[in-house]
Amino acid sequence: MRSLEPTKQMPPEDLFRIVSGPVKRPQGQAAGWVADVYIPPRLIDASGLKAGDAAAAAATWSFDPKKKQFGWKAIKII
Repeated sequence: MRSLEPTKQMPPEDLFRIVSGPVKRPQGQAAGWVADVYIPPRLIDASGLKAGDAAAAAATWSFDPKKKQFGWKAIKII
């Protein structure tokens, strides 16, 4: 049997990172971007972010099935 223990250690930078900067949100789009990190509409709505707002986000390396490629996706606005 295997067991898991929580850690305070951060994941490797090729899987997880923190980014900050102005929110880019194209006119009429529900989603947005900070640097090269995609921010899904649910996070935009929950945080009330608007285009040009300063934001920081925790992001993971994620697969986009629509584009069929990997990229950075925000999982939390911090």
